[in-house]
Amino acid sequence: MVETLATEYRGHSIGRAAVIRVESPSLPGKRVHFANHLRGIAAIIVVWHHLGVQYTTGSGFAAAFLGLFAPPQAIELPWWTEVTNFVLQLGSNRELLSLGDLGVALFFLVSGFVIPFSITRLSRSEFLFSRAVRIYSVYIISILLLVLVSVFLAPMFGEPSRRNVPVSHWLAQATLSFDIFSTPLIDLVSWTLIIEIKFYMLCCAFAGTIKAHAYKALLCVPLFALALAYLLKIGAIQSITQWLGAPGVAWPIHQISSQLGYVCFLFCGYF
Repeated sequence: MVETLATEYRGHSIGRAAVIRVESPSLPGKRVHFANHLRGIAAIIVVWHHLGVQYTTGSGFAAAFLGLFAPPQAIELPWWTEVTNFVLQLGSNRELLSLGDLGVALFFLVSGFVIPFSITRLSRSEFLFSRAVRIYSVYIISILLLVLVSVFLAPMFGEPSRRNVPVSHWLAQATLSFDIFSTPLIDLVSWTLIIEIKFYMLCCAFAGTIKAHAYKALLCVPLFALALAYLLKIGAIQSITQWLGAPGVAWPIHQISSQLGYVCFLFCGYF
């Protein structure tokens, strides 16, 4: 079909435009397949990190964070932990690479690469709806399982129940708005999702810019992140919120500022 259009409109600008329109949709499909391969690699890295590192060396921290009893310290580390430690340290006593950080970074880069393809073919409302369904449909189920295990099943295994956690905290966790309402993180791992959500919101705000491939306009995002971080560092934001009589607002702003650094990293996948 491309050759037919090119022959029919050879020498005319409208012909070249038609050829471009027909050819361009095939590119995103190939890139998405490649991105799925990277997702698979990132998933394996994260799972291996939790199995080979966190499960044996970080379980005490997780237990303390979740308000559970610390597991007994392993007398002998399993072979997969020994192998993981040797690979990460390359025979030395200093960790040279964090598998968890590498896996999360890959996931962020893939999101930054794929999401702009979605927003170029959808309206803003369709984009936000599809992203909300993609995240919350699975996340709500995981939260319900967390409530079931930590509130109702934990006492059956001699663990303290989390019945004392306020319902408002559970709601903030379920809606991934705990950073805005200054409620404590409950599940330890959803911090990546709130960064993804901030990235989706910015992509929606800059939908026209992304569709026009006006990359320079997106530079305002890291510039704003740097300016906000600087104002927080010198205490200007804290002073302003104190003057307005809303000192509690400074904490959500601080949270958003730290998340913007990750959001800028996601945009690296887009560029």
